[in-house]
Amino acid sequence: MRGSGIAAQLCRGERPQGHEIRCQGHEDLLAEYTPGQWKSIALRNDERMADVEALKKQMDDSIGALQARFESKVEKLQRGDETCRPAS
Repeated sequence: MRGSGIAAQLCRGERPQGHEIRCQGHEDLLAEYTPGQWKSIALRNDERMADVEALKKQMDDSIGALQARFESKVEKLQRGDETCRPAS
């Protein structure tokens, strides 16, 4: 199951359609922080900040869904509901 939202597109290394991703000379600034710290960066433009907040929420929701799916798989394997099969 592949997500279709902007966050999923970014995770797959795709450029979201209709969205321009610009850093305009701030690459060095971003390099000073870990990707986890990027979430704490605020923008002066309220409209763009709202877009960033929406992306953060979508990313957090996607991470939560992946974590829940992973935990479910672990529980099933521990119960013996799924067998380990070699990849074909």
